[in-house]
Amino acid sequence: MTHYTLPFSQVRAADLPRVGGKGANLGEMVAAGVAVPDGFCVTTEAFDAFLAASPHAAQLMARVDALEPTDLEGVRELGAQLREQLEATPIPAEVADQIRAAFAQVEGDPPWAVRSSATLEDLAEASFAGQQDTYLNVRGLDRLLDRVRACWASLFTDRAISYRRQHGFGSDIAKLSVVVQRMVQSEISGIMFTADPLSGHRGVASIDASWGLGEALVSGIVEADNYRVDRRSGALLHQRLGAKAIEIVGTSSGTEQRDVAPERRATRALDNSQLGALIELAGRVEDHYGTPQDIEWCFEGGELFLVQTRPITTLFPIPAGGEDQGLHVYVSISHIQVMTDPILPLGIDTITQAFPVGKRKINEPCPLMRRAAGRMYMDVTPAMLRGVTRKLVPNVMTLVESQMAGLLEQIIARKDFAQRDGRPQADLGFFAKDMGFTLGRNLFASLTWRDPAVNRAAVEHLAQTLPDQWARQISSSGDAAQRLQAAREVLWGALRSVMLGAFHVMLTGMISWKLLDKLCGNDPRVAELARGLDGNVTTQMDLELGDLADIVRTHDGLYARLSADITALQRPTEIDALDGAAQLLADWQTFLATYGHRAVGEIDMTKPRWAEDPSSLLHALSGMLRDRSIGGHRAQQRATEQSADQAGQGLIANAKFGRRWLIRRLIPRMRTGLSLREHPKFVFMRGLYLVRGAILQVAEDLVQAQRLAKAEDIWWLNYDDIERAVAGESMHALVESRRLEYRGYAKLRPPRVITSEGEIPRPPRAAALPPGTFAGVSASAGIVEGVARVIMDPTTEVMHAGEILVAPFTDPGWTPLFIHASALVMEVGGLMTHGSVVAREYGIPAVVGLDDATRLITSGQRIRVDGDTGIVTILSSAEPQQT
Repeated sequence: MTHYTLPFSQVRAADLPRVGGKGANLGEMVAAGVAVPDGFCVTTEAFDAFLAASPHAAQLMARVDALEPTDLEGVRELGAQLREQLEATPIPAEVADQIRAAFAQVEGDPPWAVRSSATLEDLAEASFAGQQDTYLNVRGLDRLLDRVRACWASLFTDRAISYRRQHGFGSDIAKLSVVVQRMVQSEISGIMFTADPLSGHRGVASIDASWGLGEALVSGIVEADNYRVDRRSGALLHQRLGAKAIEIVGTSSGTEQRDVAPERRATRALDNSQLGALIELAGRVEDHYGTPQDIEWCFEGGELFLVQTRPITTLFPIPAGGEDQGLHVYVSISHIQVMTDPILPLGIDTITQAFPVGKRKINEPCPLMRRAAGRMYMDVTPAMLRGVTRKLVPNVMTLVESQMAGLLEQIIARKDFAQRDGRPQADLGFFAKDMGFTLGRNLFASLTWRDPAVNRAAVEHLAQTLPDQWARQISSSGDAAQRLQAAREVLWGALRSVMLGAFHVMLTGMISWKLLDKLCGNDPRVAELARGLDGNVTTQMDLELGDLADIVRTHDGLYARLSADITALQRPTEIDALDGAAQLLADWQTFLATYGHRAVGEIDMTKPRWAEDPSSLLHALSGMLRDRSIGGHRAQQRATEQSADQAGQGLIANAKFGRRWLIRRLIPRMRTGLSLREHPKFVFMRGLYLVRGAILQVAEDLVQAQRLAKAEDIWWLNYDDIERAVAGESMHALVESRRLEYRGYAKLRPPRVITSEGEIPRPPRAAALPPGTFAGVSASAGIVEGVARVIMDPTTEVMHAGEILVAPFTDPGWTPLFIHASALVMEVGGLMTHGSVVAREYGIPAVVGLDDATRLITSGQRIRVDGDTGIVTILSSAEPQQT
């Protein structure tokens, strides 16, 4: 016999497909001994039987699933038809009989709460909360049956359909159970988050409470009290008494809204003993599930009841790791590397294995690297607890991610961090012995006696020889197991070799800049020295791309053909007869041979390289061709170099006699160091490209052996998984589970800094600014007014000459867009991040670290970017955009 109803006592988490998220959680809580009002679930089998009895439901559902998520009119029209069809359909007799039998099992004739419980509701990756209907204080069997049918029909309300369409779920996947539960006539009710939903702190509970039934609070019509409680000590950290002007109470015909007497409005809804009971409940429920929970609760006659619990889906997960119980602090490598999107598992594992700090073995990850929601974090606790490096960490962060530095300074100043028990076990001492001495010795030499030309020659030699060495190492390997091991050996040594050979040169440039600022009294001409840098590999790449555009501009036939379809450059036979094509095709191949290992989001090895997919380059080249003038990019570079030379001569001429000699020595050290800033990453990306090729060869072997469905599935594995696959283990199930795990990661915004308690420090509230004015951090001086172009994906979007580039972040894959940009606004970054460096190279103003810039600013708006003060101002509404 099909079970169309199940009592809570027979429901467990595994029954979710039959009773939905709400029902499964209530069954789990009953089994755990938590006080839950008695009741039963009308199962999804009952819902299926009901749909089968409706003559046109299947056809209408198919039409709903064909709608675009943005087609609100279609959602309204088809949703109304489907609900009307369902509300007119009788409940099948066998379903109604079982509901009557379950109804009869409850003593007396209590009022009921009839609540929808969808199978896509209260899930760990998406809550789907509040999408279906709830009915309170339902009395009598006939009324109960009507409300069950109304709940089923509410699966197709406009909001429920739209929510599912936006999250990619079809109607055939969505099933609906109905929870029928004894109605609690609560005197006090509310919602409790077992972790603070604002700060993320896992040790702080946030409790909202008000008088009467919880419906007033859930529906947002009452201003409730809020209590923040330390779950470890039970201490009340903060309370805010709400107005509590109304309450909803049960009546013989349902519920009604009543005004609350003035004296009760000003009274705390919860006393300390009730807060204690709620904190005890929070511990029991969270321990049961192992994740923070969003709990609906109520008090009736002094007894505490749980009426619903679900996971909090908006919290960013705590980075895994931490060997001791003390407070750890993690910084986002994803922000530092200006790539805040989720990185697939092999991409993360590649970086953690390549990063050399604290490592002693080839195939082990860096002990300081952590991962969370597809992002990379680094545990900076060891450095922040040592006197020598405590202040150094925020100072370095100022250069690479402006907001991060202030957040770390907040934590350093806190007593609970300074007085933490024990020290982290990360082996920084080994790093100091292995690499620190060499880096320190070279840095001292570079700042004092070593000629900057020697540093330049050494770094350029490194850039030529290391990739050849890595290529020989990988190409000499044999079968899949040997190729995998060779790739891991290259990873082990690549970043370490680059850091030892070039990192001190970068540091020399940055330190020389700081010293010059002090010696010259923060003269703005010092910043001019960071422009027009000879030998910057990223600038050289842009210049060579501009040279390709000049070849096209010079020849009318090529210009006409490629202006109409730039992708023809990838099909030589279509253009090789045109004048100038031979030179263009040869130079294009040379360009790809030199820079083809780069990509948008290139720190993630799983991203296709330009040599494999040059789409973003072609988009940039297409944008360049909108301007027919020739040689402008080279002229601009020469002008910037001359401006920098004049700035240096002026600083020397204006310096006091005693400082002139030192300034003259520091200027070439600053300019050489900054010009070579991009080389270490450029060289490391060459190594990553070689490793990527080796891994894809291994993937093809695994596809042939039927252990992977397709080669790209290897990105969902880590290196240990690949070793097992090479040894004979199938990876199909693991790949699918990882895909599911990543499903909700893109919706989570990674914090710059997070602690091991889940707390996300917030920057101090900025001084009020006029409407339409936003403050970031100055990264390149100058003031420009122009039309904004918000770009999220440089592989599909085009910049037009003179527009202001507004982006979440940039890396070398974005650089071709800078040729057209008149200014830059970026959500993340600091003085030395890629976008800031390139902006200074091009002599355009830049403001970085402006949170939500891509949401605050719209393409087509006229804005002012003040790179001197870090202020961005919206001047007018959006103008019609070029396409």
